[in-house]
Amino acid sequence: LDRLWHAREVHCSEEIAGKLRRISAKTIDRLLVREKRERQLRRNRNPGRHPLLYRKIPVKVAADWDTSQVGNVQMDYVEHCGRSMGGEYLHTLSAMDIASSWWEGEPIAQRTQEATQVGMAAIRRREAVPHSGDSSG
Repeated sequence: LDRLWHAREVHCSEEIAGKLRRISAKTIDRLLVREKRERQLRRNRNPGRHPLLYRKIPVKVAADWDTSQVGNVQMDYVEHCGRSMGGEYLHTLSAMDIASSWWEGEPIAQRTQEATQVGMAAIRRREAVPHSGDSSG
């Protein structure tokens, strides 16, 4: 939060920023129960997996990750579309270093190879810049 706030990517008062730093994930979940129920959000959005697909595409599960090695990055898309995937909506290319829990996200308008490459390049450029000792992510 601190890095986003100082980079002016999050716009809130110092009082709100302080509250966001202190709130726990469990409290956030408790406060969002009604909203999740109203929007009928499911916890597990993964469709059924086909075993033949796993034979063709090597996939590392969490147990296979070397969680002590910095630089082991997992990437995925986050779709900001609400309950409907119809129409246009924003995606976030989300990159997480497993060992350090460092997270970087880059908004992309389309989930195309070109947009993904541009997003990954932007993340790499930011990673190359020293962050003045900020380890809060």
